[in-house]
Formats: sequence, structure tokens, C-alpha cells
Amino acid sequence: MYGDDTLESVRQQIRTPLPTPKAEPKFNAWGLATAIPRGIGEAGAQVMATGTEVAAALRYMRDTPSKDMEARGVPFDAMQSDLADSLRDRGREFRPDPETAHAAEQVLYGFARGAGKVVGGAMLAGPGGVVAAGIEEGVSAADDLKRQGVTDPTVRANAGMVQGAGLALAALPVVGQTVKATAGLYAVGGPGGFMAQQALTRKILQDAGHGDIAAGFDPLDPVGLAISSLIPGAFAAAGIRGQRRAAAAKADAELIARPTPGEQTGTAAAVRDAYSPEVVVAARVSLLAEQRAATNPQPWSMRR
Repeated sequence: MYGDDTLESVRQQIRTPLPTPKAEPKFNAWGLATAIPRGIGEAGAQVMATGTEVAAALRYMRDTPSKDMEARGVPFDAMQSDLADSLRDRGREFRPDPETAHAAEQVLYGFARGAGKVVGGAMLAGPGGVVAAGIEEGVSAADDLKRQGVTDPTVRANAGMVQGAGLALAALPVVGQTVKATAGLYAVGGPGGFMAQQALTRKILQDAGHGDIAAGFDPLDPVGLAISSLIPGAFAAAGIRGQRRAAAAKADAELIARPTPGEQTGTAAAVRDAYSPEVVVAARVSLLAEQRAATNPQPWSMRR
């Protein structure tokens, strides 16, 4: 029964074989060893490219009449430069291939790239440096979206702003005043913030009709979650260390301010007033001698 249908089904399976299971990326020791310097290299290239674009915008503001500036502002085209594009191209060459690179290499690379910006900004300019690192990350993310085919500059700017804010939030744990507060800020600036950032970026791109690009922003991406856990971890450790130092300094200050035993009672003050310092010293020496004798296992008179 149904012989013709069965033969046709077999022929169809021969013509369209089942897809080959995707092989897991193999561990690459060289890729893992170079992931951190490559990540820092792309971070540096992106920062220099953004600096070049900011310089181009400043030149435009200098050369444009004030009336035109008030009416148009600084257009996106005014920030573009061949040098910036070249720097970003060189930086992208350091990126691991997500299809062939091992997950460990991708995590280390992403950590080095993000931490190189936000930690470097914090060390150079404090909170202002962290904000600057977030803005730069947003500009770089917008450029990546442009290369992927997002033509609307407003959509790119909105998505880039979300991505940049996600990186800047990684520094939140350092301002925690207690361990519990630091843990809460870690969740906000770490995995929790990453999931919210990816979900919001996906929605922005989907609403703009870029569903295929939006699919790449997965809130549950294991590599992204790992990176978002590592970067704020450094700030959380710094915050907890600062809390311990502050507690130790407070304890030392309280100990210094605490009155000495001789100043704690009125009786001690009356004794100092009634007797000369020599008498007080002699009394203390006598008391110490009696205490020392009392701790001996037997009197001196019984020893041989």
C-alpha cells in the first residue's frame, strides 16, 4: 500500500539530505592567550576612532556660522572621517570569529575590550571617565549597526545609547556603601543590566524593521552574560576593599579619640592632684613588683 508515495518520500530524502550537526568550536590555546591583548587593541582603536570623529565635529562647529548651527546642529555626516573608518576596520580584525572561536576566547576578548574602556576611563577621570567610556561604546555600537545595514541614524543612535549605558553601568558596584548594596548594584550593572540592555536594543531594531539584526541581541547569550559578570566584578571587589579600608580608618580614629585609663575616673585625677609625680611613679612601680611576685610559682625565699 502507498508504494508510490513511499518511493517518492525516499527520493525526496536523497535529494535533500538532513543538515549536518554543527561542530563545536575547538579550543585554541593561541587564540586564548592573545584574546586579552587583542581585546585591548580593539578598544584602543575604537577610542581613537571616536576621538577622530569628535575632532571632526569640533572643526565643523568652528567653521559653520552660528545661525546654521542653531538651525541644523551637527549632522551625523560631519562626524565621519576616513581615518576613523580605517581605525575601526583595523580594530575589527582582532575580533574572534563567533562561528569558529571557542567560548572562552570570546569571553576573554569581550572582557578585555569592555574593561579596557571603562576601567581605563575610571582610572584617568573617575566618574567622568566612566561616562565618557559609555558614550564611546555607544558610538562604536552605532557604527557596527551601520555596517550591518541600519541606515537610519536615529535608530543607530538610540540602540548605541542603550549599549553604551550598559557598559557605563558596570561601574555601579564601586559606589556601594555596604556589602548588600554592592551586591545589588552588581546585579544591576552586571547580568541584570545586560539582559535589559539586549532586550531594549532588540525592541528598538525590531520596531525599525530590522528583525534579522535584532535577533543577534539575545538577552540570554551565554558569552554576553559571562562578560557582563566579569567587568562589574572588578568594580565590586574595589568597592568592598574601599569599605573595609574606611571601616578600619574609622576604628583607628575612635581608638585615638578614646580617653586613656588614667583620664577616665575622677579618683585618678584627685590622686594626681594630691601627690607629686614622683610618688605616683613610685606607687606604680611598687604595684608592678607586687603583681610580678604574685605570678611566681613560689616565693623567692623557698627557692634554692
